[in-house]
Amino acid sequence: MNARFINWKFLICFALACAPLVAISGCGKPDDDDLCPPQIRFGQDTCHACGMIIEDERYAAAVVTVGGSGAAEKHAFDDIGEMLEFVAPAGTAAERRYVRDASTRNWVDVAKATLVKVPDLKTPMGSGIAAYADPQTAQAAIAARGGGAIIARNSSAATSHDAR
Repeated sequence: MNARFINWKFLICFALACAPLVAISGCGKPDDDDLCPPQIRFGQDTCHACGMIIEDERYAAAVVTVGGSGAAEKHAFDDIGEMLEFVAPAGTAAERRYVRDASTRNWVDVAKATLVKVPDLKTPMGSGIAAYADPQTAQAAIAARGGGAIIARNSSAATSHDAR
């Protein structure tokens, strides 16, 4: 009976000693939820670059940055062109960039999107840039507008996030 008491006492002490190590091991590393695109309240939230209210979800974009402490910060933009010009603040890194698919309104990782520039496309800040998860849809959008150019091409199957 005495040996059993010592084992429990040892286990309790060991668990208490390890608890801070387990807690610290997760610090400084954002999880996947932290790196997801923001939930933009269209008609309410403002653009990180220009301060205008983000109205049109077809051209919205976002960047998720991570600082030295591991904290993720989400930056929303009303125009894809502004997101493309964004430079992460000193001491942070741009971990993820997202665009909204102009046809489905779902978030797409910019590396998996096809970006098109159409001269007469009216976007919030006049960049004329729209994004599509599907390259064929991007080509169709250019044809429907009578011209334009693909400025970044999806080279793999796109993964989209449901509209939030």
